[in-house]
Amino acid sequence: MNGKIIKLFISSVLFSFILIPNTSALTTENRLVLNNGNSVTFSELKTTLCNSEVGTVIFPKPLSVDGKNIELYCTFEDRELAVEELYDMYPEAFKYLYDNYDLPSVITPDNWKVFDEAITSSYDDVELSHEMNIDLLAISAFFDIYENNEENEEIKELVNQYNDLFKYSKKSDSSLFIKNQINQLIPDYSYKFNTSSTLSTYASSKYNKTRAIDYAVTYATTPNKLEFGYLGDKDCTNFVSQIIDYAGYPQNYTGNQKTGWWHRSNVNAHTYSLSWTAADAFAEYMGVSYKTTDLTAWSKKAQAGDVIGYDKKNDGNFEHLGFVTKANGTEKKYTYDGKSILYYDLKIAQHSKNYHQWTSGGASGWVKLVELGYGYGILVK
Repeated sequence: MNGKIIKLFISSVLFSFILIPNTSALTTENRLVLNNGNSVTFSELKTTLCNSEVGTVIFPKPLSVDGKNIELYCTFEDRELAVEELYDMYPEAFKYLYDNYDLPSVITPDNWKVFDEAITSSYDDVELSHEMNIDLLAISAFFDIYENNEENEEIKELVNQYNDLFKYSKKSDSSLFIKNQINQLIPDYSYKFNTSSTLSTYASSKYNKTRAIDYAVTYATTPNKLEFGYLGDKDCTNFVSQIIDYAGYPQNYTGNQKTGWWHRSNVNAHTYSLSWTAADAFAEYMGVSYKTTDLTAWSKKAQAGDVIGYDKKNDGNFEHLGFVTKANGTEKKYTYDGKSILYYDLKIAQHSKNYHQWTSGGASGWVKLVELGYGYGILVK
Protein backbone atom coordinates (compact mmCIF):
# COMPACT_ATOMS: atom_id res chain seq x y z
CA MET A 1 0.00 0.00 0.00
CA ASN A 2 1.11 3.59 -0.47
CA GLY A 3 -0.08 5.39 2.62
CA LYS A 4 -3.76 5.45 1.78
CA ILE A 5 -4.89 3.45 4.78
CA ILE A 6 -7.88 5.05 6.49
CA LYS A 7 -7.01 6.53 9.86
CA LEU A 8 -7.93 3.97 12.54
CA PHE A 9 -10.32 5.31 15.08
CA ILE A 10 -9.01 3.34 18.04
CA SER A 11 -5.75 4.47 19.55
CA SER A 12 -3.06 1.89 20.20
CA VAL A 13 -1.96 3.68 23.33
CA LEU A 14 -2.96 1.43 26.22
CA PHE A 15 -1.60 3.20 29.28
CA SER A 16 -4.96 4.27 30.65
CA PHE A 17 -5.54 5.08 34.30
CA ILE A 18 -5.68 2.33 36.92
CA LEU A 19 -7.97 2.73 39.87
CA ILE A 20 -5.64 1.04 42.37
CA PRO A 21 -2.28 2.84 42.66
CA ASN A 22 0.70 1.25 40.96
CA THR A 23 3.37 -0.48 42.98
CA SER A 24 7.02 -0.76 42.03
CA ALA A 25 6.29 -4.25 40.65
CA LEU A 26 4.26 -2.63 37.87
CA THR A 27 7.13 -0.52 36.63
CA THR A 28 9.80 -3.20 36.27
CA GLU A 29 10.50 -6.03 33.88
CA ASN A 30 11.22 -8.20 36.91
CA ARG A 31 7.58 -8.72 37.81
CA LEU A 32 6.66 -12.39 37.98
CA VAL A 33 4.45 -14.09 35.39
CA LEU A 34 3.53 -17.72 34.73
CA ASN A 35 5.31 -20.02 32.32
CA ASN A 36 4.46 -23.74 32.31
CA GLY A 37 3.36 -23.55 35.92
CA ASN A 38 6.50 -21.76 37.06
CA SER A 39 7.11 -18.14 38.04
CA VAL A 40 9.53 -16.33 35.74
CA THR A 41 10.30 -12.67 35.21
CA PHE A 42 8.42 -10.92 32.46
CA SER A 43 11.71 -9.92 30.81
CA GLU A 44 12.59 -13.63 30.48
CA LEU A 45 9.27 -14.55 28.92
CA LYS A 46 8.88 -11.48 26.71
CA THR A 47 11.55 -12.61 24.25
CA THR A 48 9.26 -15.44 23.13
CA LEU A 49 6.05 -13.38 22.92
CA CYS A 50 4.40 -11.55 20.03
CA ASN A 51 7.19 -11.74 17.48
CA SER A 52 6.07 -9.79 14.42
CA GLU A 53 7.69 -9.09 11.05
CA VAL A 54 5.76 -5.83 10.71
CA GLY A 55 4.97 -2.93 13.01
CA THR A 56 6.43 -2.17 16.42
CA VAL A 57 5.03 -4.35 19.20
CA ILE A 58 4.60 -2.85 22.68
CA PHE A 59 3.72 -4.43 26.02
CA PRO A 60 1.34 -2.37 28.16
CA LYS A 61 1.84 -2.11 31.90
CA PRO A 62 -0.22 -4.62 33.88
CA LEU A 63 -3.17 -3.62 36.00
CA SER A 64 -3.31 -4.26 39.74
CA VAL A 65 -6.23 -6.00 41.42
CA ASP A 66 -6.12 -7.42 44.95
CA GLY A 67 -2.34 -7.21 44.88
CA LYS A 68 -2.08 -9.24 41.66
CA ASN A 69 -0.64 -8.11 38.35
CA ILE A 70 -3.31 -8.56 35.67
CA GLU A 71 -1.44 -8.66 32.37
CA LEU A 72 -2.67 -7.07 29.16
CA TYR A 73 -1.97 -8.28 25.64
CA CYS A 74 0.78 -6.95 23.41
CA THR A 75 -0.33 -4.44 20.77
CA PHE A 76 1.06 -2.52 17.83
CA GLU A 77 2.39 0.91 18.70
CA ASP A 78 0.84 2.23 15.47
CA ARG A 79 -1.87 -0.03 14.03
CA GLU A 80 -2.22 1.96 10.82
CA LEU A 81 1.49 1.75 10.05
CA ALA A 82 1.52 -1.97 10.89
CA VAL A 83 -1.27 -2.57 8.35
CA GLU A 84 0.63 -0.63 5.66
CA GLU A 85 3.74 -2.71 6.31
CA LEU A 86 1.65 -5.89 6.17
CA TYR A 87 0.40 -5.00 2.67
CA ASP A 88 3.94 -4.25 1.57
CA MET A 89 5.31 -7.54 2.94
CA TYR A 90 2.68 -9.83 1.40
CA PRO A 91 1.53 -8.23 -1.88
CA GLU A 92 0.91 -11.51 -3.71
CA ALA A 93 -1.11 -12.95 -0.83
CA PHE A 94 -3.30 -9.85 -0.72
CA LYS A 95 -3.71 -9.96 -4.50
CA TYR A 96 -4.96 -13.54 -4.12
CA LEU A 97 -7.41 -12.50 -1.40
CA TYR A 98 -8.77 -9.53 -3.35
CA ASP A 99 -9.04 -11.57 -6.57
CA ASN A 100 -10.96 -14.42 -4.91
CA TYR A 101 -13.02 -12.80 -2.17
CA ASP A 102 -15.23 -9.75 -1.90
CA LEU A 103 -13.21 -7.76 0.63
CA PRO A 104 -13.16 -4.12 1.78
CA SER A 105 -10.47 -1.93 0.24
CA VAL A 106 -8.52 -1.61 3.48
CA ILE A 107 -8.22 -3.33 6.85
CA THR A 108 -9.77 -1.53 9.82
CA PRO A 109 -10.71 -2.52 13.39
CA ASP A 110 -14.31 -2.93 12.17
CA ASN A 111 -13.66 -5.29 9.27
CA TRP A 112 -10.45 -7.29 9.89
CA LYS A 113 -12.47 -10.42 10.69
CA VAL A 114 -13.72 -10.72 7.11
CA PHE A 115 -10.09 -10.88 5.94
CA ASP A 116 -9.36 -13.60 8.48
CA GLU A 117 -12.48 -15.51 7.43
CA ALA A 118 -11.35 -15.32 3.80
CA ILE A 119 -8.03 -16.84 4.80
CA THR A 120 -9.87 -19.65 6.57
CA SER A 121 -11.87 -20.24 3.39
CA SER A 122 -8.63 -20.39 1.38
CA TYR A 123 -7.73 -23.65 3.18
CA ASP A 124 -10.04 -25.39 0.70
CA ASP A 125 -7.98 -24.19 -2.27
CA VAL A 126 -5.81 -27.24 -3.02
CA GLU A 127 -4.01 -25.40 -5.82
CA LEU A 128 -2.32 -22.92 -3.49
CA SER A 129 1.44 -23.31 -3.19
CA HIS A 130 3.08 -23.99 0.15
CA GLU A 131 4.62 -20.51 0.07
CA MET A 132 1.24 -18.86 -0.49
CA ASN A 133 -0.29 -20.91 2.33
CA ILE A 134 2.43 -19.74 4.71
CA ASP A 135 1.99 -16.10 3.67
CA LEU A 136 -1.76 -16.29 4.23
CA LEU A 137 -1.20 -17.86 7.65
CA ALA A 138 1.23 -15.04 8.46
CA ILE A 139 -1.47 -12.47 7.66
CA SER A 140 -3.92 -14.36 9.85
CA ALA A 141 -1.35 -14.42 12.65
CA PHE A 142 -0.96 -10.64 12.31
CA PHE A 143 -4.57 -10.25 13.38
CA ASP A 144 -3.80 -12.04 16.63
CA ILE A 145 -1.95 -8.91 17.73
CA TYR A 146 -4.09 -6.45 15.77
CA GLU A 147 -7.24 -7.42 17.71
CA ASN A 148 -5.61 -7.01 21.12
CA ASN A 149 -6.54 -3.34 21.56
CA GLU A 150 -10.17 -4.32 21.93
CA GLU A 151 -9.30 -7.29 24.18
CA ASN A 152 -7.35 -4.95 26.47
CA GLU A 153 -10.15 -2.41 26.62
CA GLU A 154 -12.55 -5.14 27.72
CA ILE A 155 -10.15 -6.27 30.44
CA LYS A 156 -9.68 -2.69 31.64
CA GLU A 157 -13.42 -2.13 31.83
CA LEU A 158 -13.84 -5.25 33.95
CA VAL A 159 -10.96 -4.23 36.22
CA ASN A 160 -12.53 -0.81 36.70
CA GLN A 161 -15.88 -2.43 37.50
CA TYR A 162 -14.22 -4.72 40.04
CA ASN A 163 -12.29 -1.90 41.65
CA ASP A 164 -15.53 0.07 42.04
CA LEU A 165 -17.06 -2.91 43.84
CA PHE A 166 -13.90 -3.35 45.89
CA LYS A 167 -14.73 -0.14 47.71
CA TYR A 168 -17.78 -1.80 49.19
CA SER A 169 -17.38 -5.58 49.38
CA LYS A 170 -14.68 -7.57 47.63
CA LYS A 171 -16.45 -10.82 48.54
CA SER A 172 -19.77 -10.00 46.89
CA ASP A 173 -21.28 -12.27 44.25
CA SER A 174 -20.83 -9.49 41.71
CA SER A 175 -17.10 -9.20 42.35
CA LEU A 176 -16.61 -12.96 41.99
CA PHE A 177 -18.56 -12.88 38.72
CA ILE A 178 -16.26 -10.15 37.39
CA LYS A 179 -13.17 -12.07 38.54
CA ASN A 180 -14.36 -15.10 36.57
CA GLN A 181 -14.76 -12.94 33.47
CA ILE A 182 -11.29 -11.44 33.91
CA ASN A 183 -9.80 -14.93 34.26
CA GLN A 184 -11.28 -15.92 30.89
CA LEU A 185 -9.92 -12.86 29.08
CA ILE A 186 -6.37 -12.28 30.31
CA PRO A 187 -3.22 -13.80 28.72
CA ASP A 188 -2.29 -17.32 29.79
CA TYR A 189 0.93 -16.05 31.40
CA SER A 190 -0.97 -13.73 33.73
CA TYR A 191 -1.69 -14.76 37.30
CA LYS A 192 -5.31 -15.80 37.77
CA PHE A 193 -7.79 -15.31 40.60
CA ASN A 194 -8.84 -18.25 42.71
CA THR A 195 -12.60 -18.38 42.18
CA SER A 196 -15.42 -20.85 42.52
CA SER A 197 -14.95 -21.82 38.86
CA THR A 198 -11.44 -23.11 39.43
CA LEU A 199 -11.32 -26.82 38.63
CA SER A 200 -10.48 -29.16 41.47
CA THR A 201 -8.30 -32.25 41.62
CA TYR A 202 -11.57 -34.19 41.82
CA ALA A 203 -12.61 -32.90 38.40
CA SER A 204 -9.36 -33.89 36.70
CA SER A 205 -9.42 -37.32 38.37
CA LYS A 206 -12.69 -38.06 36.56
CA TYR A 207 -11.06 -37.69 33.12
CA ASN A 208 -10.91 -41.09 31.35
CA LYS A 209 -8.51 -40.82 28.41
CA THR A 210 -9.66 -44.08 26.84
CA ARG A 211 -13.23 -42.81 26.60
CA ALA A 212 -11.93 -39.46 25.32
CA ILE A 213 -10.00 -41.13 22.50
CA ASP A 214 -12.98 -43.34 21.58
CA TYR A 215 -15.25 -40.29 21.27
CA ALA A 216 -12.68 -38.30 19.26
CA VAL A 217 -12.18 -41.14 16.77
CA THR A 218 -15.93 -41.63 16.37
CA TYR A 219 -16.87 -38.01 15.74
CA ALA A 220 -13.78 -36.41 14.18
CA THR A 221 -15.09 -36.56 10.63
CA THR A 222 -18.81 -36.99 11.37
CA PRO A 223 -19.80 -34.34 13.93
CA ASN A 224 -22.30 -35.23 16.64
CA LYS A 225 -24.66 -32.48 15.51
CA LEU A 226 -27.83 -33.87 17.04
CA GLU A 227 -26.52 -34.00 20.61
CA PHE A 228 -24.20 -30.96 20.62
CA GLY A 229 -24.92 -28.86 17.56
CA TYR A 230 -22.31 -27.83 15.03
CA LEU A 231 -20.65 -24.42 14.69
CA GLY A 232 -19.24 -24.73 11.18
CA ASP A 233 -15.68 -23.50 10.82
CA LYS A 234 -15.71 -22.44 14.49
CA ASP A 235 -16.50 -25.88 15.90
CA CYS A 236 -13.02 -26.85 17.15
CA THR A 237 -13.61 -26.06 20.82
CA ASN A 238 -17.16 -27.41 20.82
CA PHE A 239 -15.69 -30.72 19.63
CA VAL A 240 -12.94 -30.77 22.27
CA SER A 241 -15.47 -29.93 24.99
CA GLN A 242 -17.62 -32.86 23.87
CA ILE A 243 -14.60 -35.16 24.09
CA ILE A 244 -13.71 -34.34 27.67
CA ASP A 245 -17.37 -34.22 28.70
CA TYR A 246 -17.81 -37.78 27.43
CA ALA A 247 -14.55 -38.72 29.19
CA GLY A 248 -15.99 -37.75 32.56
CA TYR A 249 -15.08 -34.12 33.20
CA PRO A 250 -18.00 -32.73 35.20
CA GLN A 251 -19.80 -29.78 33.67
CA ASN A 252 -20.09 -26.65 35.77
CA TYR A 253 -23.49 -25.26 34.87
CA THR A 254 -23.98 -21.65 36.00
CA GLY A 255 -26.73 -20.56 33.63
CA ASN A 256 -24.52 -17.64 32.55
CA GLN A 257 -22.61 -17.90 29.29
CA LYS A 258 -19.67 -15.96 30.70
CA THR A 259 -18.93 -18.37 33.55
CA GLY A 260 -18.58 -22.08 34.16
CA TRP A 261 -18.19 -24.76 31.49
CA TRP A 262 -21.42 -26.22 30.18
CA HIS A 263 -23.74 -27.16 27.32
CA ARG A 264 -27.54 -27.41 27.29
CA SER A 265 -29.94 -28.40 24.50
CA ASN A 266 -33.61 -28.50 23.79
CA VAL A 267 -35.68 -29.39 20.76
CA ASN A 268 -34.83 -26.25 18.84
CA ALA A 269 -31.46 -24.97 20.05
CA HIS A 270 -28.16 -25.52 21.79
CA THR A 271 -26.72 -23.13 24.35
CA TYR A 272 -23.14 -23.10 25.58
CA SER A 273 -20.85 -21.29 27.96
CA LEU A 274 -18.12 -19.25 26.30
CA SER A 275 -15.55 -21.71 27.68
CA TRP A 276 -17.34 -24.56 25.87
CA THR A 277 -17.00 -22.99 22.41
CA ALA A 278 -14.13 -20.44 22.48
CA ALA A 279 -10.57 -21.78 22.41
CA ASP A 280 -9.03 -19.18 24.69
CA ALA A 281 -11.85 -19.23 27.25
CA PHE A 282 -11.57 -23.04 27.32
CA ALA A 283 -7.81 -22.76 27.89
CA GLU A 284 -8.25 -20.26 30.71
CA TYR A 285 -10.93 -22.37 32.38
CA MET A 286 -9.25 -25.78 32.04
CA GLY A 287 -5.66 -24.66 32.37
CA VAL A 288 -2.56 -24.86 30.18
CA SER A 289 -0.16 -27.51 31.43
CA TYR A 290 2.57 -26.84 28.86
CA LYS A 291 3.37 -24.25 26.23
CA THR A 292 6.33 -23.66 23.93
CA THR A 293 7.34 -22.48 20.47
CA ASP A 294 9.61 -25.55 20.23
CA LEU A 295 7.92 -28.06 17.90
CA THR A 296 10.30 -30.85 18.91
CA ALA A 297 9.67 -30.46 22.64
CA TRP A 298 5.91 -30.08 22.24
CA SER A 299 5.41 -33.07 19.95
CA LYS A 300 7.56 -35.24 22.26
CA LYS A 301 5.57 -34.23 25.35
CA ALA A 302 2.09 -34.57 23.83
CA GLN A 303 0.46 -37.94 24.48
CA ALA A 304 -2.69 -39.76 23.37
CA GLY A 305 -5.62 -38.28 25.26
CA ASP A 306 -4.20 -34.75 25.40
CA VAL A 307 -6.03 -31.62 24.34
CA ILE A 308 -3.67 -29.48 22.26
CA GLY A 309 -3.87 -25.92 20.96
CA TYR A 310 -1.99 -23.23 19.12
CA ASP A 311 -1.48 -19.52 19.74
CA LYS A 312 -0.74 -17.74 16.48
CA LYS A 313 1.63 -15.05 17.72
CA ASN A 314 2.30 -16.63 21.09
CA ASP A 315 0.66 -13.64 22.75
CA GLY A 316 -1.12 -15.65 25.45
CA ASN A 317 -4.40 -16.22 23.58
CA PHE A 318 -5.20 -19.61 22.02
CA GLU A 319 -7.05 -19.58 18.69
CA HIS A 320 -7.49 -23.27 17.90
CA LEU A 321 -7.77 -26.64 19.68
CA GLY A 322 -7.39 -30.26 18.67
CA PHE A 323 -7.07 -33.66 20.32
CA VAL A 324 -4.33 -36.32 20.18
CA THR A 325 -5.59 -39.87 19.62
CA LYS A 326 -2.20 -41.55 19.07
CA ALA A 327 1.45 -40.70 19.78
CA ASN A 328 3.70 -43.51 18.57
CA GLY A 329 7.06 -41.81 19.22
CA THR A 330 8.05 -41.98 15.55
CA GLU A 331 10.66 -39.36 14.67
CA LYS A 332 10.01 -37.24 11.59
CA LYS A 333 11.67 -34.21 10.04
CA TYR A 334 10.14 -31.04 8.71
CA THR A 335 12.26 -28.98 6.33
CA TYR A 336 11.81 -25.34 5.34
CA ASP A 337 14.13 -22.46 4.42
CA GLY A 338 17.10 -24.81 4.58
CA LYS A 339 16.26 -25.88 8.14
CA SER A 340 15.41 -29.40 9.21
CA ILE A 341 13.41 -29.76 12.43
CA LEU A 342 12.86 -33.00 14.29
CA TYR A 343 9.35 -33.73 15.55
CA TYR A 344 7.41 -36.72 16.84
CA ASP A 345 4.40 -37.88 14.88
CA LEU A 346 0.95 -37.32 16.41
CA LYS A 347 -2.46 -38.41 15.18
CA ILE A 348 -4.83 -35.49 15.65
CA ALA A 349 -8.62 -35.33 15.62
CA GLN A 350 -10.16 -31.91 15.16
CA HIS A 351 -12.99 -29.92 13.69
CA SER A 352 -12.80 -27.07 11.22
CA LYS A 353 -11.54 -28.74 9.09
CA ASN A 354 -12.94 -32.04 10.28
CA TYR A 355 -10.26 -34.70 10.12
CA HIS A 356 -8.36 -37.44 11.94
CA GLN A 357 -4.82 -37.61 10.57
CA TRP A 358 -1.14 -37.96 11.41
CA THR A 359 0.82 -34.72 11.43
CA SER A 360 3.35 -36.29 9.07
CA GLY A 361 0.62 -36.53 6.45
CA GLY A 362 0.86 -32.78 5.95
CA ALA A 363 -2.86 -32.12 5.62
CA SER A 364 -3.38 -31.33 9.30
CA GLY A 365 -1.07 -28.31 9.12
CA TRP A 366 0.12 -28.35 12.74
CA VAL A 367 3.78 -28.95 11.89
CA LYS A 368 4.14 -26.15 9.35
CA LEU A 369 3.05 -23.60 11.95
CA VAL A 370 6.60 -23.73 13.33
CA GLU A 371 7.60 -21.59 10.34
CA LEU A 372 5.60 -18.72 11.82
CA GLY A 373 6.66 -19.04 15.46
CA TYR A 374 3.28 -20.22 16.73
CA GLY A 375 2.95 -21.20 20.37
CA TYR A 376 2.07 -24.89 20.85
CA GLY A 377 0.14 -25.87 23.97
CA ILE A 378 -1.10 -28.88 25.93
CA LEU A 379 -4.25 -28.11 27.87
CA VAL A 380 -6.44 -29.51 30.66
CA LYS A 381 -4.43 -29.96 33.84
